[in-house]
Parts: sequence; C-alpha cells; structure tokens
Amino acid sequence: MRFGCVYFDDFGSEGWACIASEEPRRITGSQDLASDVMWVTNLDWEGMRQKSILDHPRFRADNFLRSRLSSLSLELDMSNDGDVATRVQVFAEIIDRVCRLAESIFGVTEFKKDLPSSLREAILTERDLRSYGSPVVDYAIEHATQSYQKCETPIQKGSKFYTWRFPRLDYAEYIFGFQIPTSRWTRVDIETVPDVKQYLNEHLNDYPMLCKIVISSIKNPTFAKIMPLGFGARQQRVWATGQEVLHYMRYSDVAVSNIFRSDGYRELNLRLPSFDNMTGKISISMGILSECCWKALSAKLSPRAAWYTSWDRISCCKTAMTLAEAGISVVSYSTGSLTLAIHPNQYEYTFEQCLKLGLTPPLNMIAHMNAM
Repeated sequence: MRFGCVYFDDFGSEGWACIASEEPRRITGSQDLASDVMWVTNLDWEGMRQKSILDHPRFRADNFLRSRLSSLSLELDMSNDGDVATRVQVFAEIIDRVCRLAESIFGVTEFKKDLPSSLREAILTERDLRSYGSPVVDYAIEHATQSYQKCETPIQKGSKFYTWRFPRLDYAEYIFGFQIPTSRWTRVDIETVPDVKQYLNEHLNDYPMLCKIVISSIKNPTFAKIMPLGFGARQQRVWATGQEVLHYMRYSDVAVSNIFRSDGYRELNLRLPSFDNMTGKISISMGILSECCWKALSAKLSPRAAWYTSWDRISCCKTAMTLAEAGISVVSYSTGSLTLAIHPNQYEYTFEQCLKLGLTPPLNMIAHMNAM
C-alpha cells in the first residue's frame, strides 16, 4: 500500500494531493486520486460526509495521526493559510513514514479509521474485559478515566495560544514505565480505615485503588485553577485513582467514602524501540507513532486506561502548576502537552520557563518571536 495526503479546497471538489516520494499536484476531484493509496485528508467527519467519502476505504479523516493535521501544521510552522502544496508534500512523507514504522515495528497489517485503533489491534494481545466484577467497579473505572484537563485560567487580552509538549517518544516511555492494575477488584471496608491518606500511602505501591471522593475545599488557589476535578471530562467525576487522590490531598480537603482495591500490579510487556542517537529521539514520525501507541491502550474502558490517563494528568499538572506560579496562563493539558495563552510581551520569558521544564516549543511560536 502507498500513502498520501489530500487537501480539499474549502468549496468544491478540487484540491492539492501528494503521494509520498512524489510531487504535489492539483486535482479536480476524488476521481483523480490513485486507488492503491490510503489518503489522509484535511477533512473532519462532517466534511467527509459532505463530500460523500465518509465510508470510503481509501480515505481517512484529518485526525488519523491522532493530532489533527491543522495542529501539526502549527507545531511544524506550516501556516494553515500558507503554501498548501508544500504542506501536503510534507504530510505525505510523515504519514508514509509513520505507517511504514507501524508496519515494521508493531506488525500493523490493516489501517483502520485512525492510527491508534490500528495499533491497538496489532499490539494488544489481551482482550479487555466487558466487566471488571460489578457495575459499580465498571462505573468507577469509567469515571476515573479522563484524557483531557481544562483549566480555569484567566486569559490576558491579546494572548495567542501555543501548545508546548514533552518529547513524544520520551513521554511514551515514561507512561509505559508505570505498572497497571490486575483485573480483579474487591471493596475495602472503609469503616476499618481510620486515616485514608495514611492507608493510601502505606498500600498504594502494592495495590492499585479506586476511590469515591468529594472535594470540599481547595486550599491552594493555583491548584484550584489548574486541576478542577472533572473539568474536561465527559461526565461529572466522583471517582479517582489512588495516586490522583493523594495528589489532590496535597492541596485540598478530600473525603473518601468508598475504595476498591485491585489484587496487585502487572507489567504490560510492551517496549518501544530504543534510540542511541538524537535523530531517533526527536523524529516527528517516531514521536507520533509512540504517542499513538500509549493512546491506543488508553482509548477504551479498562483499568489500564484509567491508570495511564491518571499519570498523564498528574505529570502535566505538576508542570502546569510550576508555569502558573511563574505567571504563565495554562489553558489545558493532555497527552504530555500543555496549551498556553501567551501575550507577545511574555514570549521570551515563557520560552525560557518552558525550556527549563523540558518542554519543546511549537515552531510557529519561534517564527512569531523571530518576526517581532
């Protein structure tokens, strides 16, 4: 199979298309696109439906690589209003390399609607259970899982939004370094636990726990803005992983009314390729692939998903707290990245603070700084 990228014009069926290793060209419609190519488009699901290609096996939406092409354009400083021909050529090469790596490293044989779904089927040798013991446990796991955290941060007028991130490959290795719970859960008799915080500190390293919580007061005003419980989740949350509860207890009054405890931890037995050179570490293709790997394993209801997204939120929250305390507006965070609202007069200061924390800058911010 070959891989390519197609950018349809805003109106009509024309656009720009490019197959990896070839030159970009104008097309008059989908009839001009080779039938042996998987085409990643610049369209979302609604756009594909309007062009009548939603269910076509040759075409994929703009979030095939998990990050939308428009977001990657900003990260790589390719303006969404700029040279479309260059953009489709660059993305055709990235898509081709990512898919070839997925085939060679993880044995992907079929590319589904997006790359995480394709990877999940190839690398997940175990089947997630339909239930983990009872409807209450299933509910707890579902409500402890949250992939995206929004913040209650005031934004200065004139600020622009930029997404800084930890290097994708390093961050995927960090997430995969955490053990995940086994599948058997039992209820802890909360009446026999006089001090929940002490109980978690003593047993959490050996037994994963899910806690039903109520936060009555957040003592740290910065934390109150950076990690309001459930802001960004699909539903109101009352359950959290044990490690997240301890994180909240550092800054808040937390009441715990119910605890489920797993039998223990286990290894996932998945390792990403190691690189001894900087080129492999900073490769955009390998970075996207590794990010899609851990997101593939946290996409559906499972204790694994709850744990990976929990550690992601805690890690990003710690970085967001440092930035917020330094006077930088954090809008949201997820998947090892933080979206910041930065006023032009704060560019250099924010740049220095973020680099100190190991974050990598979006190239469009560097371009904006150089243009000032």
